[in-house]
Amino acid sequence: MKKKPIVITLLIVGIALVCLSLILAVVATANKDIIGGADWPTFTYVFFYENRGMYSTLACCGVISVIVAAVVGVRKKKR
Repeated sequence: MKKKPIVITLLIVGIALVCLSLILAVVATANKDIIGGADWPTFTYVFFYENRGMYSTLACCGVISVIVAAVVGVRKKKR
């Protein structure tokens, strides 16, 4: 079985999940009505705790997918 399509798919999914989670967190932070504006502490709160940590979970899944793609790619080259 060829591993190149698997590596490419894992990379694309991983990068897409990380980007999607960051975009969704930024949009959710921008929609907050906070006196003085939404800063870094608001973003970190939204990223880690809003919607039961959905944004951070998506980002972690994306990072894990990229790491698995790297491991599969390295194992492929060794054989």
